[in-house]
Amino acid sequence: MGLPKFQYVAPRKLAKAISLQKESGKFLAGGTDLLVAMKQRISRPELLIDLNTISELKGIEWDKKKRLRVRALTTLTQLKENSIVQTHFPVLSQTVPLVSTPLLQNRGTVGGNLCLDTRCYFYNQSFFLKKRWEPCFKIGGRICHVVRGGDSCYAVHSGDIGLASDRLRGQSKNSRRPWCKGNRVTKILFRVGN
Repeated sequence: MGLPKFQYVAPRKLAKAISLQKESGKFLAGGTDLLVAMKQRISRPELLIDLNTISELKGIEWDKKKRLRVRALTTLTQLKENSIVQTHFPVLSQTVPLVSTPLLQNRGTVGGNLCLDTRCYFYNQSFFLKKRWEPCFKIGGRICHVVRGGDSCYAVHSGDIGLASDRLRGQSKNSRRPWCKGNRVTKILFRVGN
């Protein structure tokens, strides 16, 4: 099955990308999850906003306050191989080999992994197969097929980097993607010492 029709833009400035995003628009970075979802008709954005031309979203920095700044378009391989990450935050570099295959690590981004859509056996099906079930919370229904009688969607977040970042920031609870607003990554800073 091919991709559905969509418009494609590749702005060079972050402010322009944000202004272009509409309710049905999606940001494209590595695309390892989004493009599959589009082929299965799970996601049907009218507009794809390619972030790869925005240089301010790339790179890893170590600042004067001993904070690590990992920008959203940093690939998982870059995170794994960065000497600063290996020295000061080894749990991040050690987590990457557990994330899928080297091919996806080379293409997948930190921002994409953090904002990865939740996974659900009932939701992550083609449109044809989903017609078997009553619509769930995730698509505007009033039921969760995973937790019968649940009052919201209980689909599992399948990103790996978020759990490691939660632990580094001292959060013991596994929260629901606090680093994302919509499908945009807010900043994550890791600090060495006090």
